[in-house]
Amino acid sequence: MNNLDNIISSVKEISIKHNIEMSVNVFQCIDLISETKDVSINWKKFEKYSGVYCFIKANKKKIIYIGESSKGLGFRLNTWLREPKNAKEIKISEEIQYEDFIVIFAIEENYLARAVEKFLLDKYETMFNNRDNKNQPLFK
Repeated sequence: MNNLDNIISSVKEISIKHNIEMSVNVFQCIDLISETKDVSINWKKFEKYSGVYCFIKANKKKIIYIGESSKGLGFRLNTWLREPKNAKEIKISEEIQYEDFIVIFAIEENYLARAVEKFLLDKYETMFNNRDNKNQPLFK
């Protein structure tokens, strides 16, 4: 299995175990930033939900970054893909390529987004997440 499949499998497992309703969307980054009509259709699948997102290299071996939004994934992902605002965002955005994947877990209950993000950060190594702040896992 590759990291793309592993992450999806892990989150599906905890969603079943903890009865968390969510949708899973997988795109290549180009699918969210190109100038086609499909882009708006793709964004409508998750933009107003809270949730977790994972940027994964096109070869599916390296996880670039795992993040969450408890207010609206659309605003947060727009920052990464189109309008990075600070040095950290710019550095990560420069690493993200059109052919890279983004896995989006849209969750209606916004308080669960942080817990799912923490679960993934405890389980997977990423290129850019700060791992110095690890506490005890929220899910086992």
